[in-house]
Amino acid sequence: MTGINVEDVLVFYRKIIEQTGGSDGIRDIGLIESALNRALTTFDSNDLYKDIEDKISIITYGLVKNHGFVDGR
Repeated sequence: MTGINVEDVLVFYRKIIEQTGGSDGIRDIGLIESALNRALTTFDSNDLYKDIEDKISIITYGLVKNHGFVDGR
């Protein structure tokens, strides 16, 4: 699967900060990577998150829950 990577997330994040304000900074890049990689999880060679909507949901959940950014965005 080709998808969103850390660099893409950081571009989106900086655009959001520019438009809405907030503290710019990464608290833990590993937590951001973890959120992205969770969408690639498999079991017995089968994707756990098969649909693109499921992948988007689990990535978004991980980015919010992991708090990888300084201001919690």
